[in-house]
Amino acid sequence: MRGLVLETEYDHEGNVIHQRLCPAGSLLDLQVVRGAPHSTTATALTKAEVCSLPLESFNHWLGPRPSPARAVLQLALTEVQAQESALARTHGSAISKVAAFLLEHLRVGDEQPLELQHQLMAGLLHLRPETFSRALTRLRKSGTISGRNRIYVRDREALSAVANPPVKTS
Repeated sequence: MRGLVLETEYDHEGNVIHQRLCPAGSLLDLQVVRGAPHSTTATALTKAEVCSLPLESFNHWLGPRPSPARAVLQLALTEVQAQESALARTHGSAISKVAAFLLEHLRVGDEQPLELQHQLMAGLLHLRPETFSRALTRLRKSGTISGRNRIYVRDREALSAVANPPVKTS
């Protein structure tokens, strides 16, 4: 790829979730290899030259299922996704960081609550313990989570809205 491309990911309602600038040499939307639906667009910000490879050709290059190349690619994609999630948790408001963290680690109706020390979770999110506690209190009062030492998700959709507020564009 030559030039500068803006990669934008949207949620199911069309709101921007994430954007990144992709300089020359970047791989665009490699997650599509997993076969999952994606909602990413690429917009050329400068004159750009993009090389593409049909998914069928890429799959042929990876080899049959399962293959060592596919296993390594899946591990790499999982690691990249985990790093992006961790990075996303360092930005935004305290309540959106806490909501994103809980979404990543809990499911609605999950029998296993999240039982990590609040001080540890606050540190992972780069928040002071008091700020973390206030965010949990707001989420409890809104009905999206319940529990004190053991946290349960009650309304995943509402928690997702808090975790991913729409990005304002001008």
